[in-house]
Amino acid sequence: MSNRQFKSQASSSRAAVGGGGFGAFGSASSSGSVLSYLTPPPDLKYISDPNVAVAFKALSKKDATTKTKALEDLRAFVQSPPEFQAGIESAILEAWVQFYPKLSIDNSRRVRELAHQIQYDITATVKKRMEKHMPVIIPSWLAGTLDRERVVLKAATDGLNLILYTDDKVQKCWKIFQPQILEYARSALDETPQSLCDDRSMSEDEIQETYLRVLGSSASLVEHLLSHLDKPDLLNHQDKYKLYFDNNPAKLWGLISCQDAFVRKVVAKLLVVCLKKQHGVVEANLELISKTFIAEAFSSSQTTSAYQLIQALEPLTNAYPQVWTSSYKAKKPALLKLQKFIAKGSQGGPAAYWQSLQSLLKNLPRALLPIEIRASLDFLSALRDGINSREEHRNNAEQAWTCYFHIADFLGKYLPDETSQGKFFQDAVFPIFEHYLHPSVENSKWSLGQNTPALAKAFVICASTTDTALRTLLSQEWQRLADEFILRIRTSLPEQSKDYAVSQASVVAEGNRWFSLVNEVFRNTPNIEVSQILEQHSSRIITAALAAITTRNGKAYSATATLDAALRLTPRLFRITENMNSLKTLFEQNFNRLLVSPSMEYLVSILHGFHYFTEQKSDFAKFWQSAVGSILQLSEEEEEQKLRTITALIASHEVKSIGALNKELQTFLYKMCVKALHANQQAWPIFETAVTFHTIAPAQAKMVVQQIISGFDIVNVYLEYACRALELLAKKNKELLQDHNTQMILLAKFLEFSEISDTVPVAAKAMNLRVLVEPHIEDTDKIEASRRRVVQLVRDELESASPQSLLVGTLFKEAHGTMRRVLLPETIASFFPELLPWGEALAPFLQKPPSLALAVLRPFAGAVFLVSDLKNISLSISSRDTKGYSVALRMALFATHLLGLHEFTQIVSQDLQAQYLYLLGLTYELVNDQIDLLENDILFESHMDPDSMEELRKMLRVILATFAAVARNASSWREEVEGLPAHDTSRTVRELIGTFLNASRSLDPQGYYAGKALSRFLEILSSMQDWIITGGDEWLEQLGIMNSMTQNIFGASAILIGFEASLRPHKPINTLCNRLISDISVASPHERTLQKLFLLNSCLAVYTKDQAEIPVAQIRLISVVKQILSWSKALATTHVELGSEACRALHPLLPAIKDVYGSYWQDALNLGVGIWSADELVCLSDLRLPGVGMSLKLVSILQNLADANDDLTDALVQSNSAISSGLANLLKLERSKDNLPLQFVDDILLRQVTKIDTASITDLSGLYGLVWSDFRMVQSAAFDILQKTLVEAQGQISLEVALTGTSATIEGELLSLLLEAPKINDYQDADLELFPLSVRRYLLSWHLVFDSFSSASNMVRRDYSDEIKTGGYLSPFLEFMFDILGHSAASPLKLDREYVDDSMIRKYDMWDATNSESLEHDMHWLLVNLYYLCLKYIPGEVKSWWLNCKERQTSIAVRAWTEKYFSTLIVQDLLDDVSQWSEKQEAESDDEKKLQVKVSKNSREVSAGYEIDEMEMKMVIRLPPAYPLSIATVESVNRVAIPVEKWQTLLRSTQGRIQFADGSIVDGLETFRKNVADALKGHVECAICYSIVSSEKRLPDRKCATCNHLFHNDCLHKWFKTSNSSTCPLCRTQFQYITVGSRPRERV
Repeated sequence: MSNRQFKSQASSSRAAVGGGGFGAFGSASSSGSVLSYLTPPPDLKYISDPNVAVAFKALSKKDATTKTKALEDLRAFVQSPPEFQAGIESAILEAWVQFYPKLSIDNSRRVRELAHQIQYDITATVKKRMEKHMPVIIPSWLAGTLDRERVVLKAATDGLNLILYTDDKVQKCWKIFQPQILEYARSALDETPQSLCDDRSMSEDEIQETYLRVLGSSASLVEHLLSHLDKPDLLNHQDKYKLYFDNNPAKLWGLISCQDAFVRKVVAKLLVVCLKKQHGVVEANLELISKTFIAEAFSSSQTTSAYQLIQALEPLTNAYPQVWTSSYKAKKPALLKLQKFIAKGSQGGPAAYWQSLQSLLKNLPRALLPIEIRASLDFLSALRDGINSREEHRNNAEQAWTCYFHIADFLGKYLPDETSQGKFFQDAVFPIFEHYLHPSVENSKWSLGQNTPALAKAFVICASTTDTALRTLLSQEWQRLADEFILRIRTSLPEQSKDYAVSQASVVAEGNRWFSLVNEVFRNTPNIEVSQILEQHSSRIITAALAAITTRNGKAYSATATLDAALRLTPRLFRITENMNSLKTLFEQNFNRLLVSPSMEYLVSILHGFHYFTEQKSDFAKFWQSAVGSILQLSEEEEEQKLRTITALIASHEVKSIGALNKELQTFLYKMCVKALHANQQAWPIFETAVTFHTIAPAQAKMVVQQIISGFDIVNVYLEYACRALELLAKKNKELLQDHNTQMILLAKFLEFSEISDTVPVAAKAMNLRVLVEPHIEDTDKIEASRRRVVQLVRDELESASPQSLLVGTLFKEAHGTMRRVLLPETIASFFPELLPWGEALAPFLQKPPSLALAVLRPFAGAVFLVSDLKNISLSISSRDTKGYSVALRMALFATHLLGLHEFTQIVSQDLQAQYLYLLGLTYELVNDQIDLLENDILFESHMDPDSMEELRKMLRVILATFAAVARNASSWREEVEGLPAHDTSRTVRELIGTFLNASRSLDPQGYYAGKALSRFLEILSSMQDWIITGGDEWLEQLGIMNSMTQNIFGASAILIGFEASLRPHKPINTLCNRLISDISVASPHERTLQKLFLLNSCLAVYTKDQAEIPVAQIRLISVVKQILSWSKALATTHVELGSEACRALHPLLPAIKDVYGSYWQDALNLGVGIWSADELVCLSDLRLPGVGMSLKLVSILQNLADANDDLTDALVQSNSAISSGLANLLKLERSKDNLPLQFVDDILLRQVTKIDTASITDLSGLYGLVWSDFRMVQSAAFDILQKTLVEAQGQISLEVALTGTSATIEGELLSLLLEAPKINDYQDADLELFPLSVRRYLLSWHLVFDSFSSASNMVRRDYSDEIKTGGYLSPFLEFMFDILGHSAASPLKLDREYVDDSMIRKYDMWDATNSESLEHDMHWLLVNLYYLCLKYIPGEVKSWWLNCKERQTSIAVRAWTEKYFSTLIVQDLLDDVSQWSEKQEAESDDEKKLQVKVSKNSREVSAGYEIDEMEMKMVIRLPPAYPLSIATVESVNRVAIPVEKWQTLLRSTQGRIQFADGSIVDGLETFRKNVADALKGHVECAICYSIVSSEKRLPDRKCATCNHLFHNDCLHKWFKTSNSSTCPLCRTQFQYITVGSRPRERV
């Protein structure tokens, strides 16, 4: 048993000796107390859950943290669901009942809190089972509700309230358990520190804290019972109360002097409640209470409890005044004790302490009060000491000084005569007046601070006395104070003195204090006699101040400030006629002259104050106008003085009306406002004042507003001042901004600033002003006015465009904000762009012919060839906004924003719906084509802004969604039906189709776009509404355009392309198809044939969607195919448009006759190859692109039909070389833009290139340059060809190197591609996310280099590696790689998050990467694979770069990254190579043997053994975790035959070979085998043992000089010993030693 366990048991035993059962409330030393630590712990052996038992055991520990953890575990157990616990058994309940009282008094707040929480949890769980334990539990629980810590109090109170539900039940609980509570309180009062705490484990402070907590809870419980229970309830248990109070009254009442303030407060409250409900207890212990509450409490610290002590003494004194006299038995007088107590102040108490103290002192027995002047002064001195105490809170000062003056008045009345009373006030009160008015250091003890109200009360007390002598003394005192103040006014230092400012400020402050006091007295007393003294002497001061102002020319501004204070604080004094006349004299005679003096500010204040005398308003206006006129006449040299004075004069709301009448003033103010807006700092104060006090007249104010608005522009260098001015107007004079035009202009300005607020700080500040400037909208009229204002702004902005125009998003945001107040369809409709301006804005764009490149894109492909006048019209659209959007586009964009708020049909009237949809459809086609073609300067200026492109694509999606919504509700769109629901859009659809058909009649650009938009809409319509076959023929015939001679080709094609398969059952379509095929079968290549061929292609689209059968006889199909192929020569050269449509027609026609033999298969292939090889085809221009694309698709279709018939198969074989050559030539053609048509063609070309026969490509020179193409598809195609070619070529290169002994070199053109390494600083993050082509071509070039390594021999690989090293190509590549992948920023790419697995690390599949959604992922994948290839093929160069890396964080990141993702893969590859080599290894000569190689991938090592004489010399090669950045190590396992030094040399040479052969383990093994064989070469068997290696692992090293045979040294000695001779075993001659080799023998 450990010492700790022994001590624990000893303590338990010692506790058990004390006796006493649980719940027995004994004496102070009783071991049975529920609170005593001597109480034995409960028996825990009956608790079934061992975890719970452990937790209870931990509760006996002394450490608070241990108990806290145990309580938390217990609470978790109690709160756990029933299925996770066995339930709270009786043993647990019994144990808790014994632990809880002790835990509730623990020093740790957290322990007490948890104890009360667990008590609630257990009670709520076991419910009625807790009832029998409540008498023991409830006192501790209720004591917790009175705890000093809020969290503990809350835990106990919340738990009790949740159990008992209502306050009445809680009150009933207190009443029912009175006996137990009182018994608990009595028992707690009996406890001692030694019974509560173990002094062996607790400090003295901790023990005392626990002890006082217990005593405090005892007193708190009893105080609560007495306070909250009715008298009858108390009388029922009066014996218990008597027992409590009589048990140890000295200890109980003595707690008023304990160290714990909480306990002191509780005991004080207990005394108060006892005086009400247990007065017998007080009366019986009066001497004891007098001793504890007066003699002892006054002498002890009462910090934070002094207030409660005084509150207790006040009713005690009222009930039993003898506690101060007869019951007081202390040696020192009670008054002296009280005097020392009050000298300490409130001791942290509230201001109410002084009120209670005042009440207590007035109720003291008269015999106790001092009756001599000296004693009274001493008492007041003590009171002042308490008030001025450092610890006294300054917020208590007013109440404290009020108490002082009332006590002084009270004590003064008990003095024997008037002389004594006068002397008493002179010494105790008058000095306070003097120090307040004119403070001095020597009189600082009389400091009252700023408590003017208290001092006013003091004056009133003194002046209200009936004692004539005292009033005379008071008057004389104030006369003296006034005389001294007047003297200081007159003698204040002149302006030339260095202390001039200090002297003036002192007098100014004194004047403010004087008249503040006078004002307070006037306000608090209506008695004229009381205030007469102050009126008399204050008037003298006013007269003196007026005289000083005039005589000293205003330089002594303290006199002016005094006069200002008098007028401002005590205007009552100027109701005295003499004072008012003197003031008016000042205005009339000297005021204007004095305005340029230092007294200016105070003089202006006096003038403004004069206005408040209503009877003097006319004089005020006269004096003010005179002053303004005088100041405006000042010269330019006095400009600063003029500005300051005018600013002061207009700084009053009372001068608004009279100021507007002064024209000179208004002119001056406008001039200053303009200067302020141009950054004149001197003019700004006067501008701010004029606006604030509305001094500027309406006419000038309007001009100022115009100036502010004109300056409220981003290009204005003084914008900041315009913002300040606007903010000032919005805050101080908002009415100036309420004009409609002003609001319109400001609204536009604010919206303009909102577009740049994120980038320009001043703009952001300007935007914040909008909340201040705009009127607050409350009623309906204002809401409607605001809406009309925004509608007007939106339409004005949309119908024009310039760099200053607001962006569409800004306009919509503002419109949406307005509509949010009333989000109704009518409200939204009011913002919709008007038809006429929209159509006019769109018209110029409908005159520009579409690009011929669109002919490769479905669905309206070849229609572009039919557009008349193919001459490009140059659009010069100068009206664009900052995003480059034209007016037409801005309108469409805004309209689509509105469509996102509500359904189209509900915000546009039915009569206009078709017209709006028509404009939306045309806009869609124009924008979509411009995006696809990457064109500039059409509807929008540039396609380079990704945000703009995303915005436009969103617009296109909204238009399609609108079309879909309209189509969805068109249930009867083909014919008119009565009684359709209101939401039905059939009429709108019919009108829209008619509008599109009418517009598509002409073969001009507008007709083209109308037809194209119609086809798109009909496609949506057919997907939303099931095509009804019945009536379809009639509807098609009614259109009048579905025939081969139609004049509305675009409209007819739109019908065919839009409805497609839905039209198959209809006879007009079948007839049209047959008729067109018949016409073309006899046609020649001309324009009309092009129209018919396009219409035929549209018609064939009806049948080819899911490879349906064309309803035309096969013979006619063969005829039309032959006819089309007969035009082949013209199609490839002169009729390229017709060639494109011819190839398109052949796409469905040839598969339809795939079983037919004939020459047209070869002719079709020749047509495609002929288009590619035409002399005119020098670049993929818009004209040539459709033909190339359609011919590529034609060849692809024929290749897919290869097994259809033998003629086609033979034709493909015959044309294979021409096709391959043609495809390669197509790759080399110049390209203009990487737009959608080109991507479409290049995509087909790319798929064809993957099938190309590389053997037919003999010249690769032009292909390397294509890797650096600016077109992604071309890059990919060239890379695919070169990759295959280079891999296949390495076998021949390796053979030639092996035969000729020359060095292999990488293709020069390929190496040249590595020279221009990209740099990270050349790209933005957004650019890199798109995998720039310049980066891609560089990385693909590196991949081609490593492709050369992949199938090359080791010798060739070494030559390639040396070439890369010599050229220094790798370093810039790795630096760029690790910049991109984040290593240089110590944040390398996490491959698992990037979804790059081991197979992707090992191999980069360009086709899979191209199809991935993220281009950035493609780049990361390629970089990761390239790093893997670097480690695999040139690890030495990578390691060299890593060792020389100057950036430490980069090298650390690279090592960790390599170790985590790559090292294992590289090691696996190396070990696989070793395994393959081991199986295939052959000895180079008879002297060599094969190595016994074992590979362990788990331990990353290779062991190699060389067998000799049934023994094996063995070494192991270990690959470290960061291989190949860390070198492989070669270690010895078993050495045989070879000497140590030579063996170590052999191992080092093996390791060196691995290190300098780019980490080739195979090279190392070959070196090891060769070196071992060389070391053993020439050694023969020993002629005695017939073994090469002896038992001691040594070679034969003893040679006979005669026969030259070799022997082991040990064998020879054994021979000599057994034969008893020293002759040679073979030749029998005397043996002469010859040691083989020059080195001494060594033993292994």
